[in-house]
Amino acid sequence: MGILSKYYTILGVDEDADKKEIKKAYRKLALQYHPDRNPSKKAAEKFLEIQQAYDILYKRDFSSFIVQKPVTPTPKGKEKLTEEEWKKRYELGKQRYREKQKRFAFNVVRAYHKFVKGWTYKFMIFNGTLCLLVALLLTYDKFAPEVTTETRIVDKKTNAIYKNPRYYVYTQENYLFEVSPSVYFLSELNQTAHIQKYPFFKDFKGIYITIDDTNYGVEYPSAFHTIFPFMQLLLILPLLLNYWFKGPTINYMVCVFYSLYFAPVILIVCLVENYRIFSLFGIYY
Repeated sequence: MGILSKYYTILGVDEDADKKEIKKAYRKLALQYHPDRNPSKKAAEKFLEIQQAYDILYKRDFSSFIVQKPVTPTPKGKEKLTEEEWKKRYELGKQRYREKQKRFAFNVVRAYHKFVKGWTYKFMIFNGTLCLLVALLLTYDKFAPEVTTETRIVDKKTNAIYKNPRYYVYTQENYLFEVSPSVYFLSELNQTAHIQKYPFFKDFKGIYITIDDTNYGVEYPSAFHTIFPFMQLLLILPLLLNYWFKGPTINYMVCVFYSLYFAPVILIVCLVENYRIFSLFGIYY
């Protein structure tokens, strides 16, 4: 690289660095030594060096060799820059930096407007709306009266391997339930049992038998209902974040990432678990 080596040294990159690495190093150093952040004269001189190195290495603007002369301190015995020349270079560096910042801000805003008009944004809103719908249905299931159906007990088993034995009953629909000892010992084969389900997604809520007008049973709360309202909050977050955060900001990009990659996973798990997606279309009862 020869004469260009010192400019790579100023930016702190290798001589085989590509444009992406050069630009990244320039932005980091420019923020550190920009006059608005560091008002010292030494920082201003360093900023000019950084600006010149960037113009030469990234833009290949070799006119900087003529306009700005060497970026290293002038050795003793040689002519130094006058105050007027130094101010001129200083203002030129600041102006170029502001122009780059404006171009960057313009490109960010343009990318944002392009995004909100594209299919990705439409999918994000559609997914957020679907998540909100499922959250409302889960909340409805949580508080709405359960649906009770009758079945019969066709088999009873116990597992005595554990220190505390577990008791199971099989119903005529081939459902297996772990029940309390009272249900296990009081129930008989072919006895009528009552299964409680949540009204919309048909999740099992419990099973019980009735003896002498007394109900004996055990509840089976769905995992999504036991952590209420945490799951509902996760599902409604995409639309809430999209409403709170607008414009090309870091917060909005976090919102987009959550809505496009995290929320769909939660939605799929929610619909697949306990076959809720089939209940949603009236296939599973």
